[in-house]
Amino acid sequence: MATREQMAERFIQIAEELEAAAAHYRTTAKHFNNADVPRAGAHALAGQGHVVNAQNQINAAAQQHALKCVPHAD
Repeated sequence: MATREQMAERFIQIAEELEAAAAHYRTTAKHFNNADVPRAGAHALAGQGHVVNAQNQINAAAQQHALKCVPHAD
């Protein structure tokens, strides 16, 4: 099981992945505005790669949480 500190670090890494995705998407918009479609497409794919990486880390955190969390009937 991950410690609280490890989970905190994981979510910092998730935030960094999503910030990298946002930077690529801003670059994508600039390239589209400049009619540079190939470069825009490349940055769009790079941004999506960061989103996928973040989602994979979120999924791993959720799986760890599912092992530890016990549902309670209220």
